[in-house]
Amino acid sequence: MGAMRSLAEGDGSSVGSVGLVEGDGVDRPRALSSAGRVASGDEASSYELMDKRALADVIRACRRARPPAVVRTTDDASRVGRMLGLDREHDDVSVAIDGDDVPEGPCAARFELHDVLFILHGQLRRRAGKTAISRPMRLYSMDRRSAARTPIPEGRAELVWSSLDTDDPRPSRSSVRDLSPTGVGVVADDESGPLPDSVFPAELRVGSSVVPCLAETKRRATAAGGTSGVRIYAGGLTSGLVETYLSERMPQLVPRSAVPGDVMLRVMSDSGYLHLRDADADFQAWKDFASDEVASCDRVYRAADGTPLGHASATRIYSKTWLLHQLACLRGHPESGECRKVLYLFVATVPTVFDGVEASVVAYFDQELRWHKLFFKRFTEWTNNPSLATICSFDRFERDDPPGDFSPPEGCEVRQARDDELLGTCTLVRAHLPQITADAFDIHPTSVRRVTTTREQRGRHVLVLRQGGNLAGVALCETGDPNASLFNLVNIAQIYLRTGRSAPPPGAQRALVHAVRLFYAGRGVQRPLIVSPPGTLDGAAEPGTRLAEKMGCIVVTGRGLRQWENFCRFYFGFLWERQGQNSEGDSE
Repeated sequence: MGAMRSLAEGDGSSVGSVGLVEGDGVDRPRALSSAGRVASGDEASSYELMDKRALADVIRACRRARPPAVVRTTDDASRVGRMLGLDREHDDVSVAIDGDDVPEGPCAARFELHDVLFILHGQLRRRAGKTAISRPMRLYSMDRRSAARTPIPEGRAELVWSSLDTDDPRPSRSSVRDLSPTGVGVVADDESGPLPDSVFPAELRVGSSVVPCLAETKRRATAAGGTSGVRIYAGGLTSGLVETYLSERMPQLVPRSAVPGDVMLRVMSDSGYLHLRDADADFQAWKDFASDEVASCDRVYRAADGTPLGHASATRIYSKTWLLHQLACLRGHPESGECRKVLYLFVATVPTVFDGVEASVVAYFDQELRWHKLFFKRFTEWTNNPSLATICSFDRFERDDPPGDFSPPEGCEVRQARDDELLGTCTLVRAHLPQITADAFDIHPTSVRRVTTTREQRGRHVLVLRQGGNLAGVALCETGDPNASLFNLVNIAQIYLRTGRSAPPPGAQRALVHAVRLFYAGRGVQRPLIVSPPGTLDGAAEPGTRLAEKMGCIVVTGRGLRQWENFCRFYFGFLWERQGQNSEGDSE
């Protein structure tokens, strides 16, 4: 716990020099120098990476890229340097620094690799005319923010408004310099007139997109040509502002609905995704899926030659938890590697665009797939902090034919949970899950149940198994439109049972599974996804049911997502540099 520590203090609006302080015997920087900054606005979100492999990989990348660095030393001076890589003889990091008067002692070197900012803090030493940063070393990854402002080309966008306190009916216009999901930076121009002091009606025009909104000046430029910050209120999460922002930030991605059905079928089939599991979704209905009940971003990567190469979805399934799913990429195209990178960055970005740092994500994955091992399991090692990202496993059960008639054994009862049973239900479920997983799943007495009336609504029904009058098991039956997911992850039943001496016998377990199948059949879902913590549900208790896989489940918090974006940027670049740009594709 606490493996990633904040490096800087404050809100990032101003940056001081590196402070060399004592406390635990290891010097550490309090803040960063503004001199030679690679980018601005990152200093309030820098975290220490405790994973030794991360340090080794970053230093190996330095040896190949030899990135320029800004080095702060004990005399509080900034020097230009270059990171040269690992000196194996002395187990330190070689660095070339301009000047002959470089003092030895604590230092902090700031550099960029594969679009990720790092700080390496250690002891500056000189040996045989060479300079190196020696142990003890600390490595920090600097957060660029998942919802970073996106620069807008000159002339592409403008904010148009009318002042309410003048008699001049002509609208005022300001060029937009950058865009975020919540606001814009506009160019201060004497000819356009000052921005109003109070909230004012406006239109954000970006290319052919027009977003009506209310606007509020939050930061006023001090001189013409400067940038004023304007907050945008566009009327909801599904407004054109978010769509416009995503389109500008990732122009290679287009809405799935914009791709012809036969082309989309080829992408999902040739990538292997359609072969993962038979489900209840109609492909054309899935391709055109849109719902007022569910927030979902479904995008297709389109290469420069117009070829659709991959697909990914981010769908909100709990109050502020997003499901990352349907990630597939075609092999063999020169942009296949870039496609994979952009899709991973897309699903890492969307949740925080909508819900900020309070967002969480969940993804179910194949624990044997090479890319999943890297970008899920390896990532939890990078953070080394289960409060930011953690993985648990579920047994996934399947059957090909509908179950026959079955009568529960004597003393066994399965029914909908009563209000006074929800606390006990949550207690039983949480006994099986890591804390951030249970929180992401909304396992609380007030939110564990969401009763719905139609097939399309996103909900969750709670079934309880009582054996001899005692609570012995729980089934959380998620519901939703099957067309939202080809894998039908929106219709998933999570079954949790007591273990040890209190575990229900096979007949009682079968009664619960049978009740789950009848529940879904009544909603027109013939093949629901059924999962349970490893080794707790006996698949053989229901004849015809088989264990299909031990499925991984990763949960990442909003703070963890910021690091996941850094992780993806670095390791895609690291792998491409070592092996050449990867052109493989896998279904995810």
